[in-house]
Amino acid sequence: MALEGIFLDFRKTLAATLGQNEADAMFFVVLEFLTGMNRTQFFIDRKQEVSADVKDQFQKILKRLSRNEPLQYVIGEAWFYGRRFVVDKNVLIPRPETEEIIGLVKRVCKPEARIIDLGTGSGCIAVTLALECDNVSVTALDVSDGALQVAKQNARNCNVPLNFLQLDMLSPVAIHVQQFDIIVSNPPYVTEGEKVQMNPNVLDHEPELALFVPNDNPLRFYSGIFMLAQKSLSVNGWLIVEINEKYGKQTADLFSLCFENVEIIKDINNKDRFVMAQKKSR
Repeated sequence: MALEGIFLDFRKTLAATLGQNEADAMFFVVLEFLTGMNRTQFFIDRKQEVSADVKDQFQKILKRLSRNEPLQYVIGEAWFYGRRFVVDKNVLIPRPETEEIIGLVKRVCKPEARIIDLGTGSGCIAVTLALECDNVSVTALDVSDGALQVAKQNARNCNVPLNFLQLDMLSPVAIHVQQFDIIVSNPPYVTEGEKVQMNPNVLDHEPELALFVPNDNPLRFYSGIFMLAQKSLSVNGWLIVEINEKYGKQTADLFSLCFENVEIIKDINNKDRFVMAQKKSR
């Protein structure tokens, strides 16, 4: 079968639910993943025949995509800050807006800073900070053993020496004796009531543990992070978190109880997306 035929199969199968542009985009990601060919090479060699094995791999991937399984889980990787990261159903798929938290950390990070990433998931934030910041020590914490296995794999792939802790960020007693200069987190913040607004490919496949909080306690994880930061954040250290845009002011008000220089920061889509705050000596 020629590549052009496989391309048309992708378009026919996926366009009805995803739209033609999205279906085509998925094909080209899969094409590069399986063959190394880019879009330009495809249009030059679209009549090229593929082996039975490659055809079978295309068909298996297409079948999974047609069931609304996210492309990143199907191929087992996602991009974050210009790097490939391993992902599976134990971790959230990194979002483009989350990349902006790296710039916020770099803005206040000093050489030899001690950083902890709470709820590290795939480790994309922790690994990226270890690579992008000068001579820092980075700890990656998560309650999920499956998530930590993915994070460890990504650290190995990027040749980054991270420290790992398997603890619940809401009760990480063991780290209270440690001090960190920067605490960063993208914790669960989607309320149960917001499920109706989410796409099936997210609801049916991404881990609920990493997504949702109760409707009556939307700041559940920020309260825990706030309590932890009071004990484990060094003087003049920074707390930087991703937030639910609906609760930016409430999160900032919470942090203002003990911290200074509290700021709500918008993302590339002009939505309230991050809150940062600094710990000062009293």
